[in-house]
Amino acid sequence: MALASQEGMPLVGFLVRQEAKGHGMQRSIEGPLAPGMRVAVFDDTVTTGGSLKHAIEQVEACKCTVVKAFTLVDRQEGAQANFAHWGYPFQAFFTIAELRAARQA
Repeated sequence: MALASQEGMPLVGFLVRQEAKGHGMQRSIEGPLAPGMRVAVFDDTVTTGGSLKHAIEQVEACKCTVVKAFTLVDRQEGAQANFAHWGYPFQAFFTIAELRAARQA
């Protein structure tokens, strides 16, 4: 997000918490998310995709449209199939198998 800002790209970032904070404004989403936005969601790793699905549900509750889900590493334990079933485009930058193979090389 910092690089996008430096390049003048009109991107904004937000954070989805697993649970709303117990103090302050008690929000589950922090950042400039506004109704009607089209967003991509990202998580560093996914196993079944449950945490990322929770984030999608929170974003959709704010009346935004999730256009894609990304992860850095897919642990290959069901996320790909789950996202297909849920109807969200999903992409991993790496799979755990690819990282293990690279480590072996």
